Amino acid sequence: MGQQMEPTDVALVGRVLDGDVVAFNRLIARWERPVYNFVYRVVGQDEDAKDLVQETVIRVYSGLSRLQDPNKFPAWLFRIAHNVCLDRLRSGKNKVTVSTDALPEGG
Repeated sequence: MGQQMEPTDVALVGRVLDGDVVAFNRLIARWERPVYNFVYRVVGQDEDAKDLVQETVIRVYSGLSRLQDPNKFPAWLFRIAHNVCLDRLRSGKNKVTVSTDALPEGG
């Protein structure tokens, strides 16, 4: 039978903004591994990376209504992850070295 196409990030963002929690879960499931990989490259520790990914997810959920261009969701997401890493560094909770070299293109 026909192959069902996955909704785009833009479509999922729209559905999340309409209150669809399942769409948010799909969006996060799609991006969780790339965000983890990015954060892990910055902090170098699995548990810290997992904590920072969780914080990123919380900030994404609470701030999604402020995303001006849903087409830029990936760059916006990675910017939030980067800022979460910077916040951890500033708080002094652990010794994290943040490198902007780890930031993906366009972020």
